[in-house]
Amino acid sequence: MEGSEQRIAELERKVAMQQATIDAMMDELEKRQSTTEQTRFQTWARQAQFINVIQQKTESLQAALAKNNELTSSLQVSESFLSAVVDSLPIRLAILDGDGTVVRVNRIWREESSHLGPVEGGNLLAFYRVRSAAGEVPPQLHNAIASVIAQKFPTYLDHTEFGNLYFQTLVTRIPDTTHVLVAHLDITALIQAQKALERERRETELLSLVTRHTENPIVILDGNAKVTWTNTAFDQVSGMKITGQNALAVAAQISDDPGVSALLGEHIRLGRHYQSTHSMIGADGSRYYFRVELKPVAGESGTPFFMMVLNDVTENVRVQTTLASERKLLENVVSNVPHAIYWKDRYSRYQGCNEAFARNYGLTIGDIIGKRDNELIPGKDGALGFARENSVSRGGHPVLGVEETFESENGPQVMLTSRVPLIVDGQINGVLGIFADITAFKHMEQELNQARRLEAIGQLSAGIAHEINTPMQYIGDNIHFMDKAVTMLLDLADKVDGLAAREDGVGSDAREWLKQCRYQVIRRNVPGAIQSATEGVQTVSQIVQAMKAFAHPGGRELKMADINAGLTNTITVSRNEWKYVAEVETAFAAECVVRCNLGELNQVFLNLIVNAAQAIADGVDSDHPRGKIIVRTADLEDAVEVRVTDNGPGIPASVQPHVFEQFFTTKSVGKGTGQGLALARAVIERHHGTIDFETSSSGTTFRIRIPKNHVEQGAA
Repeated sequence: MEGSEQRIAELERKVAMQQATIDAMMDELEKRQSTTEQTRFQTWARQAQFINVIQQKTESLQAALAKNNELTSSLQVSESFLSAVVDSLPIRLAILDGDGTVVRVNRIWREESSHLGPVEGGNLLAFYRVRSAAGEVPPQLHNAIASVIAQKFPTYLDHTEFGNLYFQTLVTRIPDTTHVLVAHLDITALIQAQKALERERRETELLSLVTRHTENPIVILDGNAKVTWTNTAFDQVSGMKITGQNALAVAAQISDDPGVSALLGEHIRLGRHYQSTHSMIGADGSRYYFRVELKPVAGESGTPFFMMVLNDVTENVRVQTTLASERKLLENVVSNVPHAIYWKDRYSRYQGCNEAFARNYGLTIGDIIGKRDNELIPGKDGALGFARENSVSRGGHPVLGVEETFESENGPQVMLTSRVPLIVDGQINGVLGIFADITAFKHMEQELNQARRLEAIGQLSAGIAHEINTPMQYIGDNIHFMDKAVTMLLDLADKVDGLAAREDGVGSDAREWLKQCRYQVIRRNVPGAIQSATEGVQTVSQIVQAMKAFAHPGGRELKMADINAGLTNTITVSRNEWKYVAEVETAFAAECVVRCNLGELNQVFLNLIVNAAQAIADGVDSDHPRGKIIVRTADLEDAVEVRVTDNGPGIPASVQPHVFEQFFTTKSVGKGTGQGLALARAVIERHHGTIDFETSSSGTTFRIRIPKNHVEQGAA
């Protein structure tokens, strides 16, 4: 269409040029006629020639015009046909000139110009520039049209989006012209179909991926229980590929529950939903527990299918089994723990207790549950305990480590009590109490304190003994000096007394001197006094040395030591315990050396000697004012034996089985704690020795044997 218009314009241009030529020739003719004198014939000839040329030109022009009219008419018919064809196309078409102005659009473009762009006379390039800035059309569309107009590249083809509409857009230069064709083909339905297909494909892939790789084993069955599909989880757990096999036969093979196949078969036959827990032996030989759920589903063709999903509950079953076992263990621990344990609600009613607590009341657990303290023992004053429990259950503050004393058939019992909030589901539901009987520990604590005091006294005694020893050495040395000096003075006095026999004045004066200094009294008493002082100093020194040896703590390692020396020091130290009620005799073997901790053995010897003295003191009367304690040692082939014998009243038969029991004593309060012989046996056993006794109404003998061949370091 555009080529025809160009040819018509070219013809019109040629006609105009020819007309201009004729006009110029006529003007020239007239000019020559007016300026040149010619003959009439020449003038007529020239005019005839020009007229002939003009007629030829005119005829030529008329023929060209006729042909041009014919061509124009043909072009108009072609243009009408082409316009009808273009308007009937579903493609949006627009023709632009060199600056982007719309030359022509087709019908569908005109109908959708509100979003496609302007019609004839409007500038499409400017329209797309504004819409691109507003984000209503892709910016590359404006750039593509500008680039094609500028002849940077001949054609642009791509997808463009106008709101919810999608187009296949073509921008191209029309050959042999400066015009540009813009065409939009609507592909919205195609794009939407592609997107829907892509979404469905992705959902299908995702569903397949999730189903195949989910941790839950999945099996798809048809209406005849035939396996049509399994996922990876099932294949891995079972270690089998069962597609195409009968699911009921497979279930009977991998499950150790004989009834599972029949149950599944019945529900498949009836098309019912089924859910239950079953165990299965896995590919690794381990037992697994699954929550099996069988669901009937319909296929696309209406064919019934069944989807069986296995939810692994192995860990839950194991946890439940473990919790049940731990609960049973906890119940056993609570029931058998020696401490009394109970728990109450917020209204001080017993919700439970253990056997130890029930024994304190002399009741059964069933008799206690649901009762209050005043209902169990009418008249019991539990105000203090109730106040503590109320503080715990109401305020939520535990009361720990409280010592409480309770009366019992065996006397006062000291309990270490603790009460803590009983929390259920995050709420305080009552109080939990624990009573620990610490009566024996309190006695032990008293004994330990007594032992510490004795240890401190022993250390103090050692220090005092050291301090006494030095001045006693001074006293002993001075008495020795005085003994020599007095001896010399008495010798001198004897010589002076010899002079007193003379009858001269010298003798009379000497006799007077001796009389004034009471020479005879001094001569008679001073040597004895000096001897007594010397013996006293020696006795004190022996006692001091014994105290130092006995009180020295030493280490806990075993060393070679003389048992006889240890006994001698112990007898000396314990003198105050036995000197008023008994005499001590010793009968020591020549050599009694063993590897031992002599400090610990000294404590054992001291306990035995003190016990012997106290036993004798209990039997002292006017007929038996003093008893006897005999300490013997014997060097046996493989051991050293020590015997401590007293002639007291003996140990009663009822007491003998309990002699070495801790805290057992027959002495009155303040005189014994029942620890001495128990500790003595513990010390001897650490030395791998033995201790026993023989008793009768005439006395008791304790016998200790310490092995010679035991060389283990640090045993004591």
